[in-house]
Amino acid sequence: MQHTTRPAVFDANVAVGDTRDGLSPLRDREQLLAEMDRHGVGRALIYHANSHQPLVDGTVTDDELDEWRNERLLPQWTGLPVRTSIERLERRHAAGDLTCVRICAGERVMSPFHPWLYGELLTWLAEIGAPAVIELPELDPDAIVRTLQAFPRLRSILVGAHPTHAIFVPAMLRAVDGMHLELSRYEPLGGVEMLCGEFGAARLLYGSWYPRYAMGTMVHYLRTIDLSDADRAAVLGGSLQGLLGIAP
Repeated sequence: MQHTTRPAVFDANVAVGDTRDGLSPLRDREQLLAEMDRHGVGRALIYHANSHQPLVDGTVTDDELDEWRNERLLPQWTGLPVRTSIERLERRHAAGDLTCVRICAGERVMSPFHPWLYGELLTWLAEIGAPAVIELPELDPDAIVRTLQAFPRLRSILVGAHPTHAIFVPAMLRAVDGMHLELSRYEPLGGVEMLCGEFGAARLLYGSWYPRYAMGTMVHYLRTIDLSDADRAAVLGGSLQGLLGIAP
């Protein structure tokens, strides 16, 4: 299906900054913006790549993330199930500076993703209407579903789904009404079209997970597969804007 317009693109999943294990290819904000311009990406939701290191509550990486942000780069803070992390996020929210929260869970932070551990954080996110971002490659899908089902008012974004996850990703979306899927590696043949037909474009989000993956690959894929213009515009940016309550 040929589309007649090129919709605005909003990348839901970009990491910035160095980790303890290696240097990022992006040395500053200008390099990231140049890469976005190369692929026609207007805005990006960014998080600090080092924020998932064990026992880091986010204070240091928050300061580093602040150095990257501007009107095109929106910060995504990370959260641990500890009071210091939650209080830090509460201060960001009070200042009008909270879009969504990337949940730190799994072996890297030695924290199993269960309601008895993450209940305070997830309850608060549901109350303020901020989505929780969950990395599928780091967690057991059953734990994700069972935990999110315990918070029916919570909206969530599942990131990093791979074609090998295609057998159960649709079932996860059926099981959790508030779940949205980021598409950085979701490439099964006809998979996006099928999900769009069953769940609607509003639950699907373009993301690149750059620099882990190339930024332009999924943009090109979503621009060429068989979607209506309205659904394509939603997946490439409109869905994320609506989810975060951000004006076009």
